[in-house]
Parts: sequence; structure tokens; C-alpha cells
Amino acid sequence: MKLYLVRHGESISNVKGSIVQPLGSELSEKGKEQAEILAKRFKDIPVDIILSSPLIRAKQTAEIIQGVIGKEVVYTDLLSERRNPSGFIGKDTEDPEFKKINKLLRDSTDPSFHHSDEENLFDVKERAERLLEFVSSRKEEHILCVTHGVFLKIVIGSMEFGEHLTSKTICALQDFLRTNNTGITVCGKDDKRGWSMYTWNDHAHLGEL
Repeated sequence: MKLYLVRHGESISNVKGSIVQPLGSELSEKGKEQAEILAKRFKDIPVDIILSSPLIRAKQTAEIIQGVIGKEVVYTDLLSERRNPSGFIGKDTEDPEFKKINKLLRDSTDPSFHHSDEENLFDVKERAERLLEFVSSRKEEHILCVTHGVFLKIVIGSMEFGEHLTSKTICALQDFLRTNNTGITVCGKDDKRGWSMYTWNDHAHLGEL
């Protein structure tokens, strides 16, 4: 199996910088252009099906790709971005109160700890595990997934560490790995080795864009 994990194109909230992104943030004009360039690249890459987060910025990216390669799109919440506390949506990530709560969530070793209505790291780890089970159960050999930057890193962590993935390791991956809008991460799975990552965040198709 070959799995292509791509981050959505630039969103309007991405342009605004370090804010807690609303779930309904749409692609910017640059983001649409990025998605079109990405779609053209996949004309020469085998894809059997597109799986996508239903959040609008990912959905718009998936639809642009579909318009070029003509493959079916299936939407699943398993690919959605990590859900932040709704009370902080639209606020600056440097907001002292948000930083305080975010640190509590990062440092917590209690799977039951929540500040409010967010997904904690244990929730997202469990969802990443369910996503890998879902794609592994499918009959398609070449799957393109349109997802989000934070969740993508946790999926990679789940591939590498499995049940041994800890909140501390998730935070380290979040801090170390960088993703570009429409960056392509290529992974594969076979019966002997399980999951492997071949390429991380390939965004050569963007050139100078």
C-alpha cells in the first residue's frame, strides 16, 4: 500500500499568522493556486481514491485535485485537524491564557484531562490509530489523504511508535517537524515491515509560489 498524506492549501487563517484557526476557514486565493499545482502533480502519480477531512479548507483542496485527476473523494472526520478549545478560536496563539492552557494539555499524562471541549493529545492519538486501521482495511493500493498539519504529524508518530507513542513524543514531533501547505508526505505499508515513511513534506511543486 502507498499512502500520500497532503496538507491542505493555504487558508485565509494561515495568512493571518499565529491564530487558533476556525474550523470553517476557507482557502485563500494563493491556497487555491497551490491546490491546482498540487493536482497537476498528481496527474503523474497513481491514485485510486482521495480521502479527505471534511473541514472546508481540506474539502476545497480535495475538490480541486478531484477536478484534475477525476478520482472519487470520500470525506471522513478521521482526517480532521485536532480540535482546540472552542473558547480560544480566532485568538492569537501568543495569548497568555491560551499558552497557559496549551501547556497544561501538552504536559498532562492523564488521558481524561480536558480543559473544555478540545481533543487532548490522547484523543488525537486514538483517532490517528483508527485512521491507520481504516486505510489498512481498504482495498485500494494507492490512497491520497487530504488532511492538516498538526494531525499529520501525529499520524506519522503513530506509524513509528504505535501503542508506545506518548504525549511527550507527540509534543517533540510537533516542535521538530515542519509542514508546508500542500506538502506531500509519502508512506508505505507491507506485511513484513509495517509502516515506513519515504518522503516528508515534499513541496517542490510550489517552486517560488
